[in-house]
Amino acid sequence: MGTPGEPGGFALTRAAVAFERLAIAFDEERGRLAAKVSELTDANRALAEARETLLRTEKLATVGRLAAGLAHEVGNPLGAVEGYVELARARLPPDPHPDLVDALARISTAAQRIDRIVRDLLDFARPSVPLLAPIDLAAAVDASIRLARVQVRFKHVEVEIDIGDHLPCVLADEHHLSQVLLNLLLNAGDAMGGAGRVRLMAHGTQDGRVVLAVEDSGPGIAAVDLPRIFDPFFTTKDPGEGTGLGLAISHRIMESFGGEIAAHNGERGGAVFELTFRTGVVVTSARPLARCP
Repeated sequence: MGTPGEPGGFALTRAAVAFERLAIAFDEERGRLAAKVSELTDANRALAEARETLLRTEKLATVGRLAAGLAHEVGNPLGAVEGYVELARARLPPDPHPDLVDALARISTAAQRIDRIVRDLLDFARPSVPLLAPIDLAAAVDASIRLARVQVRFKHVEVEIDIGDHLPCVLADEHHLSQVLLNLLLNAGDAMGGAGRVRLMAHGTQDGRVVLAVEDSGPGIAAVDLPRIFDPFFTTKDPGEGTGLGLAISHRIMESFGGEIAAHNGERGGAVFELTFRTGVVVTSARPLARCP
């Protein structure tokens, strides 16, 4: 490059300065474009999530109406069946034939299963309004584990708990939260064949929420099943082993808390369900405050 004293020196200097300014402007524009692309990507992701939520809500509403009608139509004759079984048992002779006793027992067991399905349908179709209150998450987890322990499919499951002492209370309905946790624990027990390890880990997030992860050592969730895992009546269990409503009801319950539930597979295998809760205090709640930081 020439110097100011050389012919064309000033022109070359001005060209170099202009080129440097152009390079700086180009870098700035590239940064702005990258930020805009990132912003549009986030917006598209949020839009896709909103669309999935809307579709799920519409699907749940449709299934809810169907479930309510079906539960009503099935409930009445089911009550008659159970009544006739009890009547037949009351009229058995002193030494009844074993086949007759066995047949009545099978009818009663089948009727109880139908009754359980009907009650699940009603819970799904007409969910009660949650009574949100500050809940001590560690205490809720401990109570749910004690409930799960009485089930044969969970008696031999090893449980690890990692919930800090300084987590804030989560906003939830105590009864409904127990329903969600018990469902996840028993599902884990089923997936592991009644023996394995379940880890429950909780931590706070930067936006002031609390996330509880329930991780099992089972086979995990097939990639093709993950998008449908919270759909009503979808189940990977053998016929007669599940209604496919447990996770759908859990999803609806978490939404009623203003929270979220998500599922994925862990890095070491097994399924992981993450529950995200709001935190804070409900002023209108009549329940006593939990002892949380």
